[in-house]
Amino acid sequence: MLDVGQRNPWRVKSATLLATVAVFGSLTLAPAASAQTPSPEIASPEVANTAPSPSATALTPTTVIPTTGTPTTGTTAELAQALAKNLGLTLEEFTAAGELGKRAADLRDTFAKLPGFEGIALRAIKTGANQTSSGAINGGDQEIVVTGSGAELQAAVVRANAADPSVLVVLEPGTATAAAPKTTTPTNAVTDVPVTAATDVDSLFAAYVREVGTAGLQAVMFANGHFVIRTGQAATGQINTGRINAGQINAATSKTGSATGSKSPQEFIASYSNVELREANGAAQSEDDLLGGEGVRINGDIACSAGFNAFDSTGKPTLLTAGHCSEDSTVSKVETVDQTGEPAVTGNISTFGSVTGHLGTFGFSQFGGPGNASVSPTGGTNQVGTDVSVVQQLAPAVTAQPAVTAWEDASNLNNRAPKVIGVTQPVVGMPICRSGRTTGWSCGTVQEVGVFLVEGYRGPDDVRAVSGFSSNTVESNPGDSGGSWISGGRAVGLHSAGGFGEGINPGSPLTQWAFGASLVDALKVIPGAQIRLYLNTPALLGSAAKPKSTAFAGSKITGVVTKGAGAAVPTGSKVRIVSSGNLVTLVALAADGTFAFNAPQTTGAFSFTAQTVNGFSTSASVPFSVNITPAPLPAPVLSSPAPGAKLTAPVQSLSGTGTPGAAVVISIVDGRTLAADARPTTTVNDDGTWTIRLASPLGLGRHEVTAHQEGLDRPNSASVKWMFSVVKPVPVVTATPTASSPVVVPAGTASPNAPNTDVPNTDLPNSDLPNTGASAGLWALGLGGGGLLAAGLGLVRVRPRAMAKRSH
Repeated sequence: MLDVGQRNPWRVKSATLLATVAVFGSLTLAPAASAQTPSPEIASPEVANTAPSPSATALTPTTVIPTTGTPTTGTTAELAQALAKNLGLTLEEFTAAGELGKRAADLRDTFAKLPGFEGIALRAIKTGANQTSSGAINGGDQEIVVTGSGAELQAAVVRANAADPSVLVVLEPGTATAAAPKTTTPTNAVTDVPVTAATDVDSLFAAYVREVGTAGLQAVMFANGHFVIRTGQAATGQINTGRINAGQINAATSKTGSATGSKSPQEFIASYSNVELREANGAAQSEDDLLGGEGVRINGDIACSAGFNAFDSTGKPTLLTAGHCSEDSTVSKVETVDQTGEPAVTGNISTFGSVTGHLGTFGFSQFGGPGNASVSPTGGTNQVGTDVSVVQQLAPAVTAQPAVTAWEDASNLNNRAPKVIGVTQPVVGMPICRSGRTTGWSCGTVQEVGVFLVEGYRGPDDVRAVSGFSSNTVESNPGDSGGSWISGGRAVGLHSAGGFGEGINPGSPLTQWAFGASLVDALKVIPGAQIRLYLNTPALLGSAAKPKSTAFAGSKITGVVTKGAGAAVPTGSKVRIVSSGNLVTLVALAADGTFAFNAPQTTGAFSFTAQTVNGFSTSASVPFSVNITPAPLPAPVLSSPAPGAKLTAPVQSLSGTGTPGAAVVISIVDGRTLAADARPTTTVNDDGTWTIRLASPLGLGRHEVTAHQEGLDRPNSASVKWMFSVVKPVPVVTATPTASSPVVVPAGTASPNAPNTDVPNTDLPNSDLPNTGASAGLWALGLGGGGLLAAGLGLVRVRPRAMAKRSH
């Protein structure tokens, strides 16, 4: 049977503890470690070692008050050792695996819309010594495997590989879309029942409930390219309470659902080619006891774990935990406890940390379908729900942190805790860790994703369907319910249930299983909710980053938000700049984490704060002071002659635009630097225009003129170089022979006083006609011999000397 009473491999429990968890009821929830606002230095609150009354106001180590300084990174030898032992991964590889899982989850959202898609998973590329027992690969050598078929899906996979070739996306044929022979219907060789193929978890779940019922159904999942139906008993809420000794619930009271359909489980799967039946022995059970991962107390005697700190739609802080911890909204009060008394620290499942103060009250809660709906044979796919509740009206003294405790320091659970930088869907093969107040920190791999069933509170036929995932390499116990599931820096789920069942391979012995509710799906039922994210603080770049920071008025002040413990800056993050209590700007981060904003035009000291923001999540606010100095004048602009122009007349003057009141100064002409008192100069007019008349015109040839702006008590502008040319004009023919007037004197126009014009006659080899010069822009040629050309086609070419030929 699926059993949440599993020992954490890092904390050896006593024999007494093992006996206590032989049977479990509903899952217990431990509130996720309170997400705390990222800050440079963390002050550790005192731990209450006495047993205060329920009305006590002292906060436990769950709450950590930040000050200023450098944010913690969450990289520790202890955490690295845990990852190496559970997953065979370094902390860096675990972080990278979280990002890979995020990419696979994003691809699933895209591929799920296409025909022929069945599922997606992460798979180790290598095998053998480099592969760990959990299926993870040392070094993070994994590929993304898409199961399905069809032209559209294949094209989408090709596009995915082209967009990001760093990790291979492989398409492997699925059985669901295999074409059946046109003349026959596939049948099961044993039962002679027509065979089809399942295409998705939701449809398969709805069909099973309709045709078989909920009796004994534990989960409908996708794993390793096919679908798995697990039967035995529905999951039950494992609540560790003071009322029930050691959290034991009598197995005789376990609910099993109802058998309302016409088929047995065996008959149902016989009609599917890609569905496997796994039978378990007993019910999966919820775990109720109390932080991300930290313990909380409900109504004084129910222990659960905190999941993730969050915000409601108005930005008020909230805490997410398992929905079944509110017992269908029949309980309301949530309190903090002394974490040093929790089983994750003591190693004894029967211990409870003493209540230390008020945390909040339950608001929205959903356990199963909408309105806590049970599974109905006629409910279809819409009855698949979630397992989430919202703790609201948090005590003012609580400082929520965007982190999940790894239970390394009971006096300060935020110390070296992994940070949350985003949310993602679970993917088969994803390395993952879970935190809860009973078992503490446990890591493994996601084995299956889909739908699992958990017992409700309304009688033997009340079973609830939850969208989520499972793992038989992650351990859990009663009281871990509501705790955090995280991959790298990505929040994946809330702990919901656990128990014993057959292993991932057919015929394998019973093994431990833990179930998590998908956080992405849970957030869909809480409008406007946001997970609290860890954000690194901004830093300035360039001259503004120096000890004596300076910037020109109106220039760009640049900065960067570096990657945090989650190895990425959360998508959509911005930097908020505030000066004298007023918002200066809110600027988006570039893909590399850099940002830029305009310095003020007013000179002098510019004091401001910079803060990274993402939705309602914020980093610590960092103060800066930059000395704003006058900006250099801009370089003048030449408009006539246009830079690069080729002119046919000498240049007498230059004109352009500049800064009104500034002086435009020409300092270099054709490589010759002019003396200061001989430099052509003019003042820019109020309309921004200027003109400089040259003492001597610039004639034929290529010219370079260098100029700048100065004055107005501002630094000189940068020098700018303008280049243009004066060239000989191309003659224009205005009179040529015609059919009716074969004898003509060719004539045309050219620049006044242009050099003689050559007129070679190509009909008369080795002879040239007379040359002529242009006067007043006009020219004419006498052709000799009375100006007559012989009958037939004649060609006269006219050109300025030393210029390209032009034919007529």
